[in-house]
Amino acid sequence: DTPTKSVERDDVKRCVDETIKRAREAQPLIRDSSVLWSGPIQGSVHQDLLKRCATEMASMDFAIHPIGSVVPLLVQYKFAPHVEIIRAAKEILPANRPVHLFGAGHPMFFAFAVALGVDLFDSAAYALYAKDKRYFTQYGTKHFDELTYLPCSCPVCSSHTIGEFNEQKLAAHNLYVTFEEIRVIKQAIKDKTLFELLEQRAHAHPEVFKAMQAFVKETPFINKYDPITKPHMFYLSDFSKHRTEFARVKKRVSCVKSKKFDAGTFGKIPIDIFECYPFAQTEDGSDDKKAKARNDFAKIRDVSLYWFGVNIFKETDRIRVSPKTHKIREVFDKGKVVASFRANDFMILLHEGSKRLFEKKYDGRVVVQDDVSEFIREGKSVFAKHVLKCGKNIVPGQQVLVVNKSGDLLASGEAMLNAKEMNDFDRGVAVNVRWSNK
Repeated sequence: DTPTKSVERDDVKRCVDETIKRAREAQPLIRDSSVLWSGPIQGSVHQDLLKRCATEMASMDFAIHPIGSVVPLLVQYKFAPHVEIIRAAKEILPANRPVHLFGAGHPMFFAFAVALGVDLFDSAAYALYAKDKRYFTQYGTKHFDELTYLPCSCPVCSSHTIGEFNEQKLAAHNLYVTFEEIRVIKQAIKDKTLFELLEQRAHAHPEVFKAMQAFVKETPFINKYDPITKPHMFYLSDFSKHRTEFARVKKRVSCVKSKKFDAGTFGKIPIDIFECYPFAQTEDGSDDKKAKARNDFAKIRDVSLYWFGVNIFKETDRIRVSPKTHKIREVFDKGKVVASFRANDFMILLHEGSKRLFEKKYDGRVVVQDDVSEFIREGKSVFAKHVLKCGKNIVPGQQVLVVNKSGDLLASGEAMLNAKEMNDFDRGVAVNVRWSNK
């Protein structure tokens, strides 16, 4: 590629043109190579140039896509422009190709890059900052000569005094802080608390705050990837109202027309869906507002409308309630389990109810190749390479129906990928099958 050292449009355009030209020339070499070739995305802050470059690179045979032309901005702590740069590239690039961020800079921006879909990044900031006597913290950098205490417990800071520090030890400390942040991000992904981590980082530095302001404007993009439920949701600041949960709730609640009550942060919602995520699972510091639990047909009907947009239950269905919590656990019809209700988020887990949902208008369908139909009917997982097409709004954690090309119902289960990933990936599990139509 031809790296861009400025954000001037003429310079950026020249680099984009040359990068695309060289990428095309390299294609014959790439096709016969076992090397993982990278197709860089240039364009910087110029959206038209960036989108053109991403479109061209996506059409060629590359394994990885590094996003370039951003290092000068990162060095200056100009994080906000990167939010739009990364999002614009991710929307165009195939989901099965990892995205790399060149020169990611200070670790306090890492969480934002990851939340936008960056898979890999490099950074020499730990050494470059040490050369300039700058000491990493989670909330920015401090000039080492201005420190009286070492506000860190890494092995370097724990075993040396300020007077014993040199450039090498300072670089080692900066590297420890960098790796710590990566581990914190990984755990946040595992815990499904990445947004909470972004809110914490946003209040550490004014430029990171600006990045958060830019990030919440990308809710429609994040909504395509965010899991449908999480263990809990913390309402920490005004940024929280821009979470995907609020956009999704507004649409789902509109399907339920029963009696409402005041659920605090979420306003008035139908009483019978209070146990569904994110209502009962949200902590916002206010007094707990609990709806009086009912365990009747009206409740399971409303919960079905909330999750699926249609009702899959009948008034003749029998409800089993937990003897300990007195909450609905399963619904039966003539001895067969229609559906069960997950305790922590009240998600409906389909069993025989899959057949009922299949008869309704429901977008959460995954179409697979005919030659794996029997494999799926036996209860095996659906792999991405077998997916022909799927509902365009499917997100991780959503309950989906699996059908073959003829439209026959094969199974139901939990989506492990979103719609774009199911279509683009050629490996990995797309649907974890829970019930199969044997």
